[in-house]
Amino acid sequence: MSTYIGSFLHRITLSNTIQLIWLGTMILVILTLAILHHIWKADLRKIRVWRALCFIPLVLAVIHFFIYSYGYPDFISGYFPIYMIGLIVLFPIPFAKHKIGYCITAWITGIALTIFGFYYMTMAPNSFNHTRESLRNPFTP
Repeated sequence: MSTYIGSFLHRITLSNTIQLIWLGTMILVILTLAILHHIWKADLRKIRVWRALCFIPLVLAVIHFFIYSYGYPDFISGYFPIYMIGLIVLFPIPFAKHKIGYCITAWITGIALTIFGFYYMTMAPNSFNHTRESLRNPFTP
């Protein structure tokens, strides 16, 4: 059992820590949204605010895209899980007022978040976008 955990920890230490911080921020926002829905589910006005707040992970994914992937589309495949997490969080929005519908979509969202999160934690690209940098600077004396 310790070899699986050791392998997992080894993959995490090889991953890009900045990307893991992005993922951790998104997960904290999503957990906060889940707690707020549980607290606010009886008030329709607060549910509207909650629905607006559900777009925060998508906004974080778009900001991440413009910082790390814009200008070099090959990086999108490495960051695909974090962009999918930003989109998957939007699934429970239409079911916010329905008890059973929200419960089902929240479970599906949680399972997908776990799968994409573990995949991204172990496979976060440790590469950087150098398209806007000059090739002359490193070689000039």
